[in-house]
Amino acid sequence: MRPPYIQISLRTKLNMRERVFGEKLADILWASEPRYTPTRLELDFEKSIPCESEDIFLENWCVLKTRIYDGIEYEFPKKLHWKNKSTLKFDGSFVHKFKATTGNEVPGGVMATFAYRERINWKAMFLSLCELMQPQLGMLHLFTADNCSPDIREALFQSGHFHGLSNPKVPGLGWMFAAGEEFYEPIMSMNLEGLDVKRNDFGAYSTLEIAKGADEVLHDLHKFQVRRECLKEVFPIPIVPVHYL
Repeated sequence: MRPPYIQISLRTKLNMRERVFGEKLADILWASEPRYTPTRLELDFEKSIPCESEDIFLENWCVLKTRIYDGIEYEFPKKLHWKNKSTLKFDGSFVHKFKATTGNEVPGGVMATFAYRERINWKAMFLSLCELMQPQLGMLHLFTADNCSPDIREALFQSGHFHGLSNPKVPGLGWMFAAGEEFYEPIMSMNLEGLDVKRNDFGAYSTLEIAKGADEVLHDLHKFQVRRECLKEVFPIPIVPVHYL
């Protein structure tokens, strides 16, 4: 049985190629618990390398590759993957936004999966990532054996995927949800009266706090699920039709 885990995912149209963004991201993701610090790195699924310091992580923050299509040279950032297989397992990835050969802009994003620890302020971590990345879409959820059976563990919502590169979709609603860009106005216009869902407006994006915290997901899951189902009845953005709990 898999222990409880936290899934955080955000998509962004922000240009984050400068090293300072890598420094800030690292500070948010593992400063609160040094045992989450990555021990291995990969670029585009190439052979992994040891990550013995934050400097090594930052040296690989934005490594570019070139490809030639129809005689035109294109430049793409390599996708950065990391993992830590210590007693506190943590893995994740970051991809920078880029322009596809079709001319479409593909948003960047972060996906991170943490072994759950009660003392970590996951809500604060999520909000700090939102502040840094100005998300187009974002999600935070706590998955357990009760709400994530093995047969759905790799589904879009459970793995933090937003379904599609240049045209992301909402895979589900968890503990917290963030919406910016084209998703901002529909979320801000939604009538939440009587739903017991907290909405915060940050100007460029907004957040919804659907669960009352990790404790509710762990110990009063049904109450959270009922609140979420009521929210789905008025939710203005299509949700990818996949099974999720």
